[in-house]
Amino acid sequence: MLNDRERSTLNDIQRQIVTEDPDLASSFRALEPRRTRAASAPTDEQLHRFYMIWIVIGVVCAVLILL
Repeated sequence: MLNDRERSTLNDIQRQIVTEDPDLASSFRALEPRRTRAASAPTDEQLHRFYMIWIVIGVVCAVLILL
């Protein structure tokens, strides 16, 4: 996480790059991921399903080991 001073410095550098070399700036924008925060963060339901699957896999493996 950047503090306010670092964020300001980064913004200044970004503005300078856009001014001096717009082609370079646009090439960086093209490489940015297109995800939104909501799309990248799993929902509670997805986490619950993930954990349940791993619990079931663990139980099945334990049963197979005991056989």
